[in-house]
Amino acid sequence: MSDHKIDELLRGNVPLESPEARERARLRLRAAIALEEAAPARHRRRLLSLIAAAAAVVVGLLLLQILLPPGTGGPHVSAAEEIRRLGRLSIAQSPLQLGPNEYIYSHYREYTKQSPSDEADYTLAVTTDVESWFAKDGSGERKSTDSQVGFASPVDRNNWLDAGSPALPAVGVTRSDHFVAGDLRYFDIGRLPTNPTDLRGVLEEDPDFAGGEGDANLLVRIGDLLSQENLSPELRQALFEVAAAIPSATVQFGVEDHAGRAAVSVMAPDESAVTTLFFDPSDAELLGTSVVYPPADGRPSFAEWRLYLGSGVVSKIGDRPTA
Repeated sequence: MSDHKIDELLRGNVPLESPEARERARLRLRAAIALEEAAPARHRRRLLSLIAAAAAVVVGLLLLQILLPPGTGGPHVSAAEEIRRLGRLSIAQSPLQLGPNEYIYSHYREYTKQSPSDEADYTLAVTTDVESWFAKDGSGERKSTDSQVGFASPVDRNNWLDAGSPALPAVGVTRSDHFVAGDLRYFDIGRLPTNPTDLRGVLEEDPDFAGGEGDANLLVRIGDLLSQENLSPELRQALFEVAAAIPSATVQFGVEDHAGRAAVSVMAPDESAVTTLFFDPSDAELLGTSVVYPPADGRPSFAEWRLYLGSGVVSKIGDRPTA
């Protein structure tokens, strides 16, 4: 039987998922047909019925796969297409607007590597909760509380022991930093174009915005900007368009961020690290970020992460938005 006839058996009114799926189904039917052609005449009618049943099963499975949503066995959705879909969802987020006597409140939790000093030959792994109050003029306050202090690797712990086990940062103690007008500044988003091509050029070349080279570093900068509560919908969507154009970007459905919240992740690797951004599946709000660094200096790979836990507008430092 020709491939054309096989396609007619498979096609019906069901669009096949992909050329690869069509080829897999064709190979299955060819195997069944080979058996039929080799069988005695008295068995051929029964084998033809089995072949037709097999074709129905294959088509049924393909139809089920088409109907299922992405990430649950449904059709493949390209990373670029899914990132653009997140961008369209994100435009529903309204930028926070500040009055003259108001503050943007934000709360995040981060897990980072910290070195106690330039001379120290060990690195700590510290989990910190950070709350900040940011006024329109750049003044405000930041409160930081370490909830966990450990070592970035066994090598670092051994080096700490060799150094005489100096005191580690205190857990549960809040540090406060006060800022006068002009000290605290978000990225100057007023300078950023909303054309994705121009925006990518700024993120890669402008020293006020650009980070290191590579896909992972570009995604880090996109995440930094998406965490700002004052982005316009147009700029927010343009940042997703830039992310969609990253060649190495991949998307995963049904994942969780480091707080266990359901998320869609966007990941990009390069030689320096692997960056992942976690988004709320319902409105594409940035839930958190993760950067995994490769092994170095005899130490294993290390993952830093940040969780965005809340934001809003309040009337004075110390206030928190009501739920």
